[in-house]
Amino acid sequence: MEKICKNCNITKPESEFYTKGNGGLSTLCKKCTIQQTSDNRKKRGFRSPETPNGKANHAIYLRGWQKRNRDKIKLYHKKHLLKDIERSRLLSRLREERRLAKLRIENPEKLKVIYRERYARRKARILGTQIGKVSYQNIVNRNGMVCGICSQEVLLSDLSFDHIIPLARGGDHIEENLQVAHRKCNSSKGARWSL
Repeated sequence: MEKICKNCNITKPESEFYTKGNGGLSTLCKKCTIQQTSDNRKKRGFRSPETPNGKANHAIYLRGWQKRNRDKIKLYHKKHLLKDIERSRLLSRLREERRLAKLRIENPEKLKVIYRERYARRKARILGTQIGKVSYQNIVNRNGMVCGICSQEVLLSDLSFDHIIPLARGGDHIEENLQVAHRKCNSSKGARWSL
């Protein structure tokens, strides 16, 4: 079978035409396709008469452009890096909110412990005191459910943890500086050493 090339209008055998992805034949013969591709590359600056290798010429052009536009490239990367950091912070905040919302329904007691820990850590960080890993269960096992301020029994619903040396007075947020207390006793003690 033969086909006419749309560029050179010469009838050629089908073997002189490239096959397309769908199985059909190209409208231009192989010779015209190569010539057209070469012309398009010249128009776009991939090839110049001085260098026969268009790719090498483009690499040289690209290096020169990068040297001339270093500030522009740095600004672009800085802008996108900041966007990525903001996006990751937002996503982690959303994940944490979802996790806490789930805990609020499934395990409200654990949520209280998480909020208590966060508050104490933030306060200790602001005051520049030592922050250690605290296991509230160990404190309950050590002291029992007895208030360290008024020496009365503490109900689980009224459970609070008091810093023996207050954070505001330079006390550390560590297990040895924490004791079981009633909420009312703890809030009335405030930042004092004792009542």
